[in-house]
Amino acid sequence: MEAAMSRYYQQILDYVTQQIEQDTWPLGYKLPREIDLCKQFDVSRSTVRRALSELVQSGRLKRIKGTGTFVTQPQIIDKTTLFLQSFSDELRARGETPVTELLECRFLPAEEEEIIRMLGIERGETVLKTRRLRYSKEHQEKGVMVLSTDYFPKDVGEIVQRYDLEKISLTQILRENSLPRRRIEKRFSAQEIGLKDGRLLSAQPHDLALLVCSQAQDEKGRPIEYSKTVYPLDRYEFKIWIETA
Repeated sequence: MEAAMSRYYQQILDYVTQQIEQDTWPLGYKLPREIDLCKQFDVSRSTVRRALSELVQSGRLKRIKGTGTFVTQPQIIDKTTLFLQSFSDELRARGETPVTELLECRFLPAEEEEIIRMLGIERGETVLKTRRLRYSKEHQEKGVMVLSTDYFPKDVGEIVQRYDLEKISLTQILRENSLPRRRIEKRFSAQEIGLKDGRLLSAQPHDLALLVCSQAQDEKGRPIEYSKTVYPLDRYEFKIWIETA
């Protein structure tokens, strides 16, 4: 009985997915009623509901109470704390595998006023710049989740550069070298994704992204990292959870 239910459930799942991927059911399309799908596949309502619920969880469908179920834009992230601590740690907490592609890792003189100010250094001082694409192994077909550009003072950068940044997170590197981020200040803003970043993120011209600029300080209040992180908005539903006493 269980095997038969699983088979019918998978048939419904495959059928709905195929209609969406072939654009037979475009974005915003209202699905047939559950009772109609029951008749079409000759299954119970619980089997139909199970299949549709999985597609709701994956972001393919959206239920509107009293109205129906609709095809929607896939959302890679449903619950997030905006990676307040570590992209890798928070992704693993959801049972997913973080993947990093290193695009750039080099020392250069600090010339941009913003970098000079946020790292508390003098113009022309050497900093390490890293640039990384990050995504979930389980959702890689849906696109890059994060484009991060990080800057470090020379002494911190010399430590960071010794590691394989595609295998070890910056958070882990800093912890292992007694440089934990004791205080992090984050600033949030919306921006259009530029042409160059758009190619890296597989985004369309004028697509919007959330830009998060972060300054991390060590336990003595010294800036040890400045990062600019781009999150394409069409792949996220950001949520902040607040608990009160």
